[in-house]
Amino acid sequence: MPDPAAAPDSAPASTPQFVPDDPKARLEIAKEVFKMFQMERMAHLTLNAVTFAVLIGAAVMVLYKKNADKEDLTLICGSGGLIGFTSTRLLSMWTDILNRVFGKA
Repeated sequence: MPDPAAAPDSAPASTPQFVPDDPKARLEIAKEVFKMFQMERMAHLTLNAVTFAVLIGAAVMVLYKKNADKEDLTLICGSGGLIGFTSTRLLSMWTDILNRVFGKA
């Protein structure tokens, strides 16, 4: 009797995605994917802009006061990390879109 916990002999074949050769059709696919990610993209872009403004504001405060408090450093490091996170999410969305358009994934 085979062990039900054992891995199957062969994994099911993944279904290949249909990627058209026509550049116009690929552009339409890209537009559809952009529409799917539009809300998430706008949220990340808005958050990125707000945290960039906080970063610039904190830098101006440090330059104005000529010393850095714990609060100023927290604003600088926190907003820098959030900018990095949102930029990474935006770049991963671009990667997903390009992979879908060119059939890499």
